[in-house]
Amino acid sequence: MAEAYLTAPVLARWLIRARTDVDRNPGGTMQAKTVLSRFVFTKELEAEMERLGQAALDEWRGRTVGSAFPRAVALMSRPGFREGIGAALRHAPDGYRTYEDMLLCELMPGYGEACAAFYDEAGKQIKDVASPEELRQCERVLFCALALANELFKEIYPDLDRTDIAWDDFVSTVRRAFSL
Repeated sequence: MAEAYLTAPVLARWLIRARTDVDRNPGGTMQAKTVLSRFVFTKELEAEMERLGQAALDEWRGRTVGSAFPRAVALMSRPGFREGIGAALRHAPDGYRTYEDMLLCELMPGYGEACAAFYDEAGKQIKDVASPEELRQCERVLFCALALANELFKEIYPDLDRTDIAWDDFVSTVRRAFSL
């Protein structure tokens, strides 16, 4: 069975196609801005994301390609989360191999250099160099991004593919939720 694991080139092709196949939706864009402006990552929402992440990981039976954040990676493959992240990433920078790498490096820029070194085979994976506390904080930020993506999906579906969600707005919303 194939892994539900998107690489950056596959994601880029999908996003380009989504961007050119549909007309823009100003009403949906305003609705997205409303979701972004009122989003709060509460302790209850974080606990729910952890529960959903563990359930997704259990369904995958641990097949997360050696990720440092297996629950977040498994959750990214689920409907709602995948589409919400896809819509937000439509304008995101490319050059990353995975969703998790892109989200981690863009939301927490201090990890960009380590990621680049790993891509150049000159460094180790984040799970091999970060402390357990740092990994936990990174996972919390990824869960926050996934919660926001799912909220966008719930509020804007079925117009999500036609809605402009500015990547900078998405990033700043997650950073605001964590005071990063």
